[in-house]
Amino acid sequence: VLLVDDSAATRRLMARLLRKEGVEVGEAADGQAAVEAVLGAPPNTYRLIFLDKEMPIMDGHGAATKLREAGVTTRILGLTANALPAQIADFKRHGVDAVLTKPVSRAELRRALHEAGLIELPPT
Repeated sequence: VLLVDDSAATRRLMARLLRKEGVEVGEAADGQAAVEAVLGAPPNTYRLIFLDKEMPIMDGHGAATKLREAGVTTRILGLTANALPAQIADFKRHGVDAVLTKPVSRAELRRALHEAGLIELPPT
């Protein structure tokens, strides 16, 4: 999993939750670093990307667009504190598969990992 957010505190918290689920986590502090990490890694290194919307250097829109233009098909989940319908639709137009509202709960994180095939959830 690649976790992309300019907030070190958010990355620390989410990375800790992801590692508790047994997931290996890579981190980037901006969209440009994320694009470089994904394109510079062997194919399928990252099976899921959590991508913040508001970041310096390159925002989530720009990073998602660049990744999709480069042919990256990895599932991208946008992260935003402002999940209004128009903003969600705009994020998706840039290549994001779904949007999660920050702060992301452990249940939402587990569901996202399950949907990406990274963990199993007990039957409900």
